[in-house]
Parts: sequence; structure tokens; C-alpha cells
Amino acid sequence: MDSSKERALFRGLTVLVATALLLMGCNNSSPTEPKLVAATPAPTPAPSVWPWTGTYNGVSTRCDSAAQANFEQTGSKVEGRMLVTCLTGQYGFYFSGDLQGTTFTGLAMWGDPEFYPLKGTLSGSTLELTIFNETGGTPMGQLHLHR
Repeated sequence: MDSSKERALFRGLTVLVATALLLMGCNNSSPTEPKLVAATPAPTPAPSVWPWTGTYNGVSTRCDSAAQANFEQTGSKVEGRMLVTCLTGQYGFYFSGDLQGTTFTGLAMWGDPEFYPLKGTLSGSTLELTIFNETGGTPMGQLHLHR
């Protein structure tokens, strides 16, 4: 074969190999096919903080007193702290629960491992919560809170 034909054939093969390598590096995509891009997660909404004040009426009149609470809500999850001041002292509870529509459910935790079920209703700026004994059967008191 003529050396000019060999050079032309060699150049053609070189271009063909380079094109094949470039196409393989394109990850099997085509100009008409959209490339997959990792989804960016939606930003988490900032929690709403709810300061509340009101009263607590317990099973004992010695515990009818002022009450305060600060709840933080992210989506339907609600967490926070409640403080009840009785004649016998101050009692702090940690609250963790769920708000579905106007229905509040959750647990008040005091001490270790005391858990008290809570159920309540949110109506505008008023929150009524009932605290039950550990088994959830007997009401122990009610919180009447407002913002």
C-alpha cells in the first residue's frame, strides 16, 4: 500500500477510536435524552415556637395553679416544656406529641421513667390539655392555656 494511503487510513482509524472513546465517556446519554440529576431535598420549614400561659387544675386543689408552656412545632410534630407551680413546688414536664388538625396527642414526661399521656384540643389561641395517669385511664389534671 502507498504510504500516503496508509497515513490516511491511520488518521481515519485514529479519529474513529478518539470518537468512540469520547462517546463512551458521555455515559450512554444522547442529546435528546434528559440527563438524570440528583433531586435537591425540599428545605425543612423553620419550627414555629408557641409560648403559652394559663392554669393547671389537678386532682388535688393544692395543685390548682399557674402554668406556662413553650412548644415548638415542625410539621405535625410538637415538642416543648411545661411548668406547673403548685403549693408543693414547681413541676417541669417535657412534652412530645403530634398535632393533627385541632387534636393534640402525646406524652408528658416527668422524672425517670414517668410518662403521662396527654390529649387535647386546639381552638384558635386556646389549648385545652388533659393529663392522664401512666395507664392513660384516669385524668390527673387539666391545662388551660392561651397564647
